[in-house]
Formats: sequence, C-alpha cells, structure tokens
Amino acid sequence: MDETEYTDMSEVATLLKKCNNCSAPGPDKIRYRTNTWKLLHKKHPWILATIFNDCLELCHFPKQWKEGIAVFIPKPGKPANETDSYRPLSLLNCMGKLFEQIIKRRLEIRLSNNQYGFHKGRSTEQCIQGVIDTIQHLNENKYFVAAISLDIKGVFDHL
Repeated sequence: MDETEYTDMSEVATLLKKCNNCSAPGPDKIRYRTNTWKLLHKKHPWILATIFNDCLELCHFPKQWKEGIAVFIPKPGKPANETDSYRPLSLLNCMGKLFEQIIKRRLEIRLSNNQYGFHKGRSTEQCIQGVIDTIQHLNENKYFVAAISLDIKGVFDHL
C-alpha cells in the first residue's frame, strides 16, 4: 500500500471534528453526541488510525460497520399507501461512517481526473471525447476494448 493511502491521527481528528453531533445512531447505538470516539481519540489518538490502517491494509470493511437501520421518511404531499411516497434513510454505525470518509477521500484523489459530474468546467462532451480518444488509442495498439455502463437512478425506488 502506498504511503498516501494510510490515514494518520490528524486525518482522524479532522473527520471527528466534522461529525454531526445530532445524527441518529446506527445499530451500535453509539452517538457522536456522547463523544465516545472523540474522547477515545483524545486519550489514545493512535487507536482509531491503527484500526483504520489495518482495515485498509487488509482491504477489509468490517461487517458490523456496514449494518444499518432502515427508516422510511414520507415525502410531502405523496399518498401514504404507495411505496414510492417514502424516502429511504439508513442509520449506520459511527465507525462505518468514519471509515467511509477515509475511503471516500482516497477515491476522490485517485478518481478526480476522471470525474466529470459535479465538477466546474467539465462537460458531458469532454467526457465522451475522452472515452472516444481512449478507445481509439487502445484500438490502434491492438488492445481489446470493453465498456460497462451503470445507471443507478431510482435504485432505492425498487427495494
């Protein structure tokens, strides 16, 4: 694993400061408001960084951190008897949320050059042109090209 992929005590401290103290707890019932993780980090700052680094090293996201409680929030003005009248919300364990942020930061660094959505100055046309250029380059060099497209719009409407 590359040195830039490890987390350190300052990154964990930054993430803990950003935690919403009012967020609802997940199945572990530990709230940010109780400052459990913040107190642990203050007394033993190396513990959480070590746990997260071990998970990164092993490419392991503990099952307990992925568990959640599904809550369905009614959409305003929608009939209560229809399933698409509700917005699903997952209440996740705090450690899982922290680890997701660590992974997210690493993915953003690695993928930022290839992301076009939600970036100023980057358009759909530029993305398509980049794909075309890549395919042409690979074809010219006698590589096989395969593409996979995924559209997840409305994925929660069909659970």
